[in-house]
Amino acid sequence: MKFPKLKLDSREKIIVQRTAFAAVAFILVFFSVLSYSILFRGANYPASVDKSPVHEVVEVDDAVLNLIEPDFSYSVTRLTFGGTCTTASLLGIDAYGTFGHEYSLTGAGHFFEKIDDIFKSDDMTLLGLNNVLSDSEELTQAEKETPEWYIAPASYADIFAEGGVDALSLECERTKDYGWVGYAETKAAVENSGVVWGDSGKAIYKTYDSGISTAYYCSVLRESDKDGIIGWLNTASANHDFVVLYLTDSDLSETPSETKKSLFRAYIDAGADLVVGTNSAVIQPYEEYGDGFIVYSLGTLIDGSSKYGEKYSVLLSVELRSRGGDVVDTLFGIIPIQNYDSDHAWCPEVADSETAEDILANMSMPEEVPA
Repeated sequence: MKFPKLKLDSREKIIVQRTAFAAVAFILVFFSVLSYSILFRGANYPASVDKSPVHEVVEVDDAVLNLIEPDFSYSVTRLTFGGTCTTASLLGIDAYGTFGHEYSLTGAGHFFEKIDDIFKSDDMTLLGLNNVLSDSEELTQAEKETPEWYIAPASYADIFAEGGVDALSLECERTKDYGWVGYAETKAAVENSGVVWGDSGKAIYKTYDSGISTAYYCSVLRESDKDGIIGWLNTASANHDFVVLYLTDSDLSETPSETKKSLFRAYIDAGADLVVGTNSAVIQPYEEYGDGFIVYSLGTLIDGSSKYGEKYSVLLSVELRSRGGDVVDTLFGIIPIQNYDSDHAWCPEVADSETAEDILANMSMPEEVPA
């Protein structure tokens, strides 16, 4: 039986040709993909073994529970506190063997050059200034029980600026040696150097890149100031993440008095996170108390009133770890410092390991005998 031939016009011929071409192309692509799958992708798996998924599916809650938090998940704010510094000579003289003479030989950058890496790498360094800074020739010495007056040119403020110091307490024994005029000129000299100052009438407030808000109050240690300081602490602790008291006194004993301990602890109870004492040439113990930390005396870091004063002091290092602007952990560290040796004075440096161990051993607070 013969089938009749189909007669197609030119338009129909084109449609048939294109349909045939598409069918052939599809067949070629199909066999190419199949061959690739067999030769390459399937080659890594034994025959008749099902391929397992590369990653198992884990529920979201389980995934969160199994996360290990990396160290970089929090921000770090570093603070450093040191003792007071008498960066001047008696009556401002610069005779041989005096602090003034040393400054004339070495310049401002010399005095903290062995520890300025600590000061320059942190977010805040707070020390105490224990002398007057002024270029005035008409200042008169203030009347006081001890006839010693320490003054230096205003340019000596650069000692702190070049050393990486950010803030100074002016609530120290000798900053009013030349009356209120000398005190005002000292403030101006410190400000002109780019360093911040604080005293009992002016607290220091600072918010860091981490979002942590801090408050620092500098004062002389007086029992009569207790209520006023507690009032400030109540407000500061409610509005800031970390609150510090920097207190100066002239206690020269190796252990703090009962009155001093009572005041420092009361300030922690009132909201301070840290209370540090200084201006006592002698280092005194530290302790963890309540929710805060106390160092009763950091000692004197630089003593221009004597070439051979107390040989050692300490720095307190504080590391605030925060996340989302909230402090999640606080670390405290004591850094023993050698103030001078046979080769130099007024140029403190980190003590060697053996000396550091001795200093730290002597800073432990003696156990209190229950009453």
